[in-house]
Amino acid sequence: MRALTGGMDSTIDVLVPERGKPVVMRRYLDKGSPDSAIALACREAEVLRALKLTSVAAPGLVAVDRRGEHCGTPSVLTEFMDGSREVPGDPRTLAAGLARTMATIHDTSPQALDDGLPDATGLVLSALSEECPDLHDQSPSATMWGLVRDQPARSEMGPKTLIHNDFAPHNTLFVGDRLSGVVDWTLAAAGHPASEVSFCRLNVALVLGLDAGDLVLEAYEAQIGVRLTDRGWWDLVAAARVEPDLHSWGLFIL
Repeated sequence: MRALTGGMDSTIDVLVPERGKPVVMRRYLDKGSPDSAIALACREAEVLRALKLTSVAAPGLVAVDRRGEHCGTPSVLTEFMDGSREVPGDPRTLAAGLARTMATIHDTSPQALDDGLPDATGLVLSALSEECPDLHDQSPSATMWGLVRDQPARSEMGPKTLIHNDFAPHNTLFVGDRLSGVVDWTLAAAGHPASEVSFCRLNVALVLGLDAGDLVLEAYEAQIGVRLTDRGWWDLVAAARVEPDLHSWGLFIL
């Protein structure tokens, strides 16, 4: 068994049997809410099962221990995917791979997920309301949350598609210059494509600079052939999602 880095709400290990192919076990941490760990395991298993019939490069589901009866905590067992987190050295190549993969995800609508995904846009709008005052008080990005809250937002906030909801280089695998896989589908939801693109380009910009982040947007819009709507609002939302301790990101990004 070999531990992998990554996973802020879980531990991740590669299991190498004497016979057969290696698999990856994600064990969800019980952070005082067993129901939350169960929900995360069930959601990832459901999404991976549905994605198996699509062209999205996601790991195949092997098994799920929903209540931790066998693994001690809710867990998901998946196929091992080839690749590493070493991204292409050329920012344009990186942006093209990220954009192409996001577009594939957003163009995928597995029927099995039609009614089972959380509403990512609704969660954001709820977080901006008085229903979640603690979030605003504690957030290091309180100023950004204020800017988002002050912007007029349409009730529907545009189209909703399948989104990974944590799509960034730290959740992708590369073989050379080719993006070979997308992992960690725990937060998958139904949401606005622009929310995904804004979050991804922010992550790239934090590591490689603003120009590299802009390349992600440029490549995505070229991929889908139209301009994204509501992008400015979602850029603010992405900025407000930044974690307090950026130094801790060294374990997860690039």
